[in-house]
Amino acid sequence: MAPTANSFTTVKNSLGKFCLMLRGATNVSVLRSIPPSRKGSYDGRPAHLESEPPVGICPCHTIKDWQIGIDMSKGTETRNRIITKAAPLFNKKGFEGCSMQDIVQVVGLEKGSLYGHFATKEALALAAFEFAWDETCAARLVRMDTTTNAIEKLKIHVDNVMSCPSFPGGCPLLNTIIDSDDGNATLKKAAREALKQWRMLLVTIIEEGQRQAQVRPEIVPEEVAALLISLLEGAMALDRLDKKTGFLQNAGRHLNFYLDSISMAH
Repeated sequence: MAPTANSFTTVKNSLGKFCLMLRGATNVSVLRSIPPSRKGSYDGRPAHLESEPPVGICPCHTIKDWQIGIDMSKGTETRNRIITKAAPLFNKKGFEGCSMQDIVQVVGLEKGSLYGHFATKEALALAAFEFAWDETCAARLVRMDTTTNAIEKLKIHVDNVMSCPSFPGGCPLLNTIIDSDDGNATLKKAAREALKQWRMLLVTIIEEGQRQAQVRPEIVPEEVAALLISLLEGAMALDRLDKKTGFLQNAGRHLNFYLDSISMAH
């Protein structure tokens, strides 16, 4: 089925909210949905739950429901704190290299409390990857909706990947692919889906550009998307071996030349 005029927005939202899809199965709260005015002091409560019951409403069942909501919000707050603390550890050390004791130390909870929120280490690692990838996607999508030109969108995306600070430990997708290659099947599946969403976003942008006569018609969108992802992720991997060589900056520079070459404007 051909993408609609709103395909970019649809797939962008799909990528940016990729974690939300998986979180439906793991019941992880959406940290990025916190309004900007409340970030930094977010207590995990729904907006209507404050420190006191609603004024003027006093039936016993209402007070009880309000108290249950407060208790649930405290559990959500703790769960979110565990995820945000655990995500950098898993991203740096990998699934096998990161122990629950490591997380206990950084979060400041007893091990039993961790298992009260996550039945297994795998469940916590999955939630941590979802959060890390969600943060990474948000940074890579910045400013892409400020232009309607497909080539410019792709150039902004490349620049975002090169210039935005990476999640602690590096790209979560790259790390998880390497870590789960012969390891955890659940994390490998999550990484595969994340890669699919990223590739779909780029393909949609290129196809829309072809319909708008911005991208050369003979170009194969799937091949261009694979090229962009391969060069960017591969260069990031090489930069981790020798940061002085600037593989990522060189890759970005050549990708910009390539994008100019497939533009109908050149």
